Amino acid sequence: YIREYLSYEILRDLGEKVPLVTFANLYINGELYGLYTMVESVEDSFLEREFQNSTGNLYKADQGSSLKFEESSTYDTLEQKSGKDKSKDDLTRLIKVLNDMPEGEKGDIEEVLDVNSALRYFAVNYVLGNYDSYHGNRSHNYYLYSIDGKFTLIPWDYNMSFGGFGGNRGSASLYEPIGQGTLDEYPLIKNLLAVDEYRVIYEDYVKELVDGLENFEEEFNLIADMIRPFVENDPTKFYTLEQFESSYIYQENEKSSLDQMANAPDFSQRPQMNKMPENMNVLEPPAIGEFPKDELKPLVSSVAW
Repeated sequence: YIREYLSYEILRDLGEKVPLVTFANLYINGELYGLYTMVESVEDSFLEREFQNSTGNLYKADQGSSLKFEESSTYDTLEQKSGKDKSKDDLTRLIKVLNDMPEGEKGDIEEVLDVNSALRYFAVNYVLGNYDSYHGNRSHNYYLYSIDGKFTLIPWDYNMSFGGFGGNRGSASLYEPIGQGTLDEYPLIKNLLAVDEYRVIYEDYVKELVDGLENFEEEFNLIADMIRPFVENDPTKFYTLEQFESSYIYQENEKSSLDQMANAPDFSQRPQMNKMPENMNVLEPPAIGEFPKDELKPLVSSVAW
C-alpha cells in the first residue's frame, strides 16, 4: 500500500521529475472495491507540467532495456509512446554516445542526456532497494524523454521498492548498485559512475537521501495511521491487516515480500478494470478522530482527502 507512494515522494523531494501519486477509496456503482494507489500516467499533461513541452519523443523501457549498443538494432524493448519522429535516431544516438564514453571520461554524454536525472535515479534505487528497475535483471521500468535530442530519465513503477523484489539484490553496493550480474550489463550505471565528477554527485544524492530519511519512521507512521482504516475495510486486499502491520516492523532474518506472498490470497480475485470509472471517489477518512493535518510532513502533503 505504501511503497509506491513513498518512493515517488522521495524522488520528488530529491528533484526528480516523477508522476503525481495519491490514495483513493474506489467505489464502482456504489460497491467498495478497496483502497488503491493512483499514479499519474506519463503522458501529455505530465510532460507539459514537468517540461513545458509535450512534443518530444517519449520511450517506455520494457524488459531488456539495458542500453547496450547493438549495431543495426531497432531497440524494440524501448517502445515509442509519443513524438512525431518515429526513426528512433535520437535514441540510437543516446545509446551510441553512452557506450562510446571513454573510460572515466564524459565524452559527449551531456549533449544527449540530463546526467543528473540518471544519478538521482541511481541513488534512490540503491537507497530504497528498488531492483525491479534498470538496476535489476529485467532492466526496465523507466521512461526516456527527448527534447531536441537531449534525454531525461523518468522513474516508473515503485511497488517493489524497499527490498520488495526478493532475492534480486544480493550483489548491490554503493558503487555497484545492481541486483545481480556485473556492471558490464548496465552501461548507464557503469559509464556514468566511472566519471569522478558524476560519482561525487551520486554520493551527495545518496547522503542527502540517507540524511532525509533520519525521521523516516515518524513519516511512515503518519501515512500508515491515515490509511489503516481503509486497509482494514478493503474487501479485495492481498494481505490481512496483521500482515500489513508486521510488514513494516523490523525483524531479524525477515523473509522477503515475495516469500510472504506464498500465504497471500489469490491475486486473480482482485478486480481488474479496463478503464477508470467515471464515479471513482477520492478517499474520504472515516470518523477516527481529528487527524493532525497541521503536523503532516512534506512526504504526505499531497494526499487527497
